[in-house]
Amino acid sequence: VERRISADGEMASDMEAKALLSAVKNAGIDIKDVDVILDGPNLHDQASPGNAALLQYKSGATNAVALNVDAACVSLIAQLDIAWAWIATNKYHTVACVVSTMQTKTADYTDKSCMLLGDGAAAVIVQPVGEGKGILSTHLETDGRYFRAVGIDLRLPRALMKKYDGNSYVKTPAEKL
Repeated sequence: VERRISADGEMASDMEAKALLSAVKNAGIDIKDVDVILDGPNLHDQASPGNAALLQYKSGATNAVALNVDAACVSLIAQLDIAWAWIATNKYHTVACVVSTMQTKTADYTDKSCMLLGDGAAAVIVQPVGEGKGILSTHLETDGRYFRAVGIDLRLPRALMKKYDGNSYVKTPAEKL
């Protein structure tokens, strides 16, 4: 097992572009063949807009529509579900599903469990396949009661991350839920 940490200055979109270009090469297609990019990083390069359009630009996928589809830990599963539905209805032929994680950028290094966090990206190219092959069925569920169970609190400046004290900032009204 190897823990991966992104290079200084490396952004999620950089890792995503590398993953997408690798997936395109492995699929034996050209980046211009990608119809749609579904992107779901756990930490976008900036608050808004998300990384999808930037990923399209950095990868050279100029023929692709690029959409942000992020659903925390299940982003790739949600993207595959969407890709499968679009391909099954002949809306699109080639869909790229891309996810990334930049957990070390927001890790609380005073917590021993931070050693489990790493950085990385993955991409999958989805295209039509023969009957009875590929994704045969999906079912997605959400239980919003567990919204606060895990997450990234980005209200702290990065300079303070290493000296993090959970009681040192003002709680927002949303935290009173």
